[in-house]
Amino acid sequence: MIECFIDTLTELRELIAEYPNLRLIGSSILFIYEGDRAAAESTWKHMLEEDKLPSEKEVMDEETEELPPKMCDLRLIDFAHSDWHSEAKEQDPDLLKGFDNIIKIMKDCLTRLREEKF
Repeated sequence: MIECFIDTLTELRELIAEYPNLRLIGSSILFIYEGDRAAAESTWKHMLEEDKLPSEKEVMDEETEELPPKMCDLRLIDFAHSDWHSEAKEQDPDLLKGFDNIIKIMKDCLTRLREEKF
């Protein structure tokens, strides 16, 4: 789950860096995860089965296609003070630093968890 958060945070950071005009002032990141152990294990098994499938799937009718369950997700929330500055040339370095810090914290947690298992 932590790997999922790291990947999603990294993608989000890269996306935000591409839009220097976007100012996220006072926004938050909402971490969403499956807390039910049985549901999490079921989802994990489903994800492992998907990894075994060929990389190119046949295109299915959108109405019949089921979305796979997710172990975790992130959402940006609280945009009350955020805005768009058309004159901005680069993204707020403190915002990017915040993303870098939370990614580092998550990586440190993952390292500790791996060390405890061995």
